[in-house]
Amino acid sequence: MDSNNTIECSLEFINSVNSRLLAELDALILSPEAGIQKIRKVLYQFGLDMPALYDASRDGDEVLFDISDYFNDESKIQIYLYFIYYQTEDGNYEFHSELVCPDKLEEFLDDVDFDVDFDDDFDDEPSKSDSV
Repeated sequence: MDSNNTIECSLEFINSVNSRLLAELDALILSPEAGIQKIRKVLYQFGLDMPALYDASRDGDEVLFDISDYFNDESKIQIYLYFIYYQTEDGNYEFHSELVCPDKLEEFLDDVDFDVDFDDDFDDEPSKSDSV
């Protein structure tokens, strides 16, 4: 940890959170709000949170948040939350969510075919283009 309480985004931490997200979201999800609550529950177990004002769409969505400011302690960690969800043919919802470190973000977004525009400074939060 450096002098301004910033901690590095560790692969061990990311893998732990992502494993829990995978397990938690591998269940019947009846509404977008229920899926978002499951994501929030896992994040909270690791001292993280996400913006409370996200309005879940019934049609589905693909979202990327810089959640660096939602760490629940004095530390700062540069980290992104990605999630995608959609309604299945049977009326339930399929969710996928992952945390991503900044140094892996561009590669990750290429892999998931997420359309995002980066500012000149890579550490800035990317701005999401309309998708889904």
